[in-house]
Order: sequence, then structure tokens, then C-alpha cells
Amino acid sequence: METKRLLSRGNQRSTPSPRNAIDPGFTNTVYNLAWRATSTLDFLLKGGNLESYISRAGSIRATLSEAEHQELERLGREAFSKMFPDQTDEN
Repeated sequence: METKRLLSRGNQRSTPSPRNAIDPGFTNTVYNLAWRATSTLDFLLKGGNLESYISRAGSIRATLSEAEHQELERLGREAFSKMFPDQTDEN
């Protein structure tokens, strides 16, 4: 399949083709995030998996001390900031 470049007749001489307009690394990241989100939702919404997941999470939380829970939250925030460096915690 041949990719054609889109031309603009306005103030600009040309615009990038849709394929080149967005960084491929970014598009791959968005695609992978969407795939993971849909496959996770698909799993959770089938056969009582969501209830089981919530129950298991509650059981794990009940066994953690407050310090352990805070450490897991800190690690989660750290992982989030690495995945989404431009986001700020406004809470």
C-alpha cells in the first residue's frame, strides 16, 4: 500500500502525512495501553472475576501493616510517574 502525503493550500506549503504527524513511539505506547486496558476489562467483567479480584485485594490489604500499605502506595506513585512523567499529582 502506498502512503500519500497530504498537501495544504493555505499558509503552509505542506503538512505531514497522518502516519508521520505523531511519533511512532507514542503511537505504540497508546496502542499497547489500549490493548492492555481492553484485555484487562474483558477479563475482569467475565465470570465473576471482578468480585474475586476485589475480594483478593481486600484480603491482601488486611494483612498489610499501615507502613507496608504506604510503601506500596509510594511504589505505585513512583511507577506512575515513570510511565506518565508529564502528569502531576494535584490531590
